[in-house]
Amino acid sequence: MESEIRYAPSFNSPPSKFKYSLPYNNSVLSSFLTVAENAAAQAQSNRDACARAMTNNENTMSDIMPAFPHMHDSYSPSIVYSTRSLMLSAESAYQAQSSVCEALRSALFIAEEERQKLMERQMLLGAEINDLERKAAELRHRLEMARTNNPAINGDAYAAEEAKRLLSTLEAAYQKHDLSQKIKQHLAETEANLSYLKQAELEARGQMDEISKLAQKAKEEWRLVLQVFQVNPEQFQNQTEAFSALQAHK
Repeated sequence: MESEIRYAPSFNSPPSKFKYSLPYNNSVLSSFLTVAENAAAQAQSNRDACARAMTNNENTMSDIMPAFPHMHDSYSPSIVYSTRSLMLSAESAYQAQSSVCEALRSALFIAEEERQKLMERQMLLGAEINDLERKAAELRHRLEMARTNNPAINGDAYAAEEAKRLLSTLEAAYQKHDLSQKIKQHLAETEANLSYLKQAELEARGQMDEISKLAQKAKEEWRLVLQVFQVNPEQFQNQTEAFSALQAHK
């Protein structure tokens, strides 16, 4: 009966845990990355459990049971429980990795929204700056014309008011230019964070594909073990009764 079971090689090289770190600090995005980091650690732990279960199955089937064929019935619970552990660990790894991908997608969405808002604000600022520069040019022209037509205007109240308006307009334009530079820098930082998040999300989806294949393989192994050892899966609906149910089946 042992020959009916074919086990794949052990999963010896699980991917390393991500160490998420944005190029530029952003507390909102970092909160999503914390979720992703914790979920990635859980996925890694469950994948390690898969590797241990696979190794246990392989050692039992390839070394122990052939050496002690009379112990076949005694070792069947070990194979059944190890394979069930493999399946559950693979499913848990899949769920954890799903959380990783979801957290990264959420962070990407927030970053893209932020970039869009910054771009819109930058466009509005550009229009405001252009308007202020146009007004400043008009004020300069009016002040110059007044001085040309009346050389004594320097002491006139009109000239003083025009000069104040010009200075106020130039100050407003300067402040808008300064804000525009800050938004430009923030936009560059957001672009860098977006680039990082896109790469992290791409890698997470790649790992998701690997875990999905592992989970499917684990389910197939479980179905095969149930068939070979003639175990009723309903016995495992209640974990507390699982071992006694299997022993009773023997």
